[in-house]
Amino acid sequence: MEYIDQSASNLQLTIVKGDLDLKQFNVISECTKSAFGMEIILRIIGGSHLITYKINQIEIHEIFACQNVKDEVPCVLCGPLKEVIADIKLSFNGKISYHFISSIESKKSGIKKLEKIEVLAKEVESENRGLTYSFPKKNEVSPKTIIYMKSPKDGNIEIETVHFYPNENQIVFSKTSIKKDGGK
Repeated sequence: MEYIDQSASNLQLTIVKGDLDLKQFNVISECTKSAFGMEIILRIIGGSHLITYKINQIEIHEIFACQNVKDEVPCVLCGPLKEVIADIKLSFNGKISYHFISSIESKKSGIKKLEKIEVLAKEVESENRGLTYSFPKKNEVSPKTIIYMKSPKDGNIEIETVHFYPNENQIVFSKTSIKKDGGK
């Protein structure tokens, strides 16, 4: 895969409920974890990340990427974000609560947080709760994407992601919480 510099300001959040054609994405790595009757599929894609939540008969896809989702009807489309700040709360069929929040920091202010999340993600890779990928270097520092799923607790799943853009000295952080209403 040829690496192309991207911009944090081009990130957009797309939420799709139902089927999603995965062929449109360059999936670099993925893992699957089950918890509280949910199946969670974490994916690092060429444009950033794609997380799928399968709960009973409901399938929800979170795509946070510098690319458009083709031929799908999103239930939410936010972006391009420019400042990369989003705070979105949704409810699906009155059975699933979903909350996504993102922020952007400079490399200088966010590098320690990035390193901490990267260590946590690498520690839980064997449990299918973490993915890390460093894209090919263009300069001295590699762009990277990190996905870390915290240990599921109280019926709640929390996933943190990091998207590092060294060409802009920017780091984008996101956190998603998803919970089946009524807990377990």
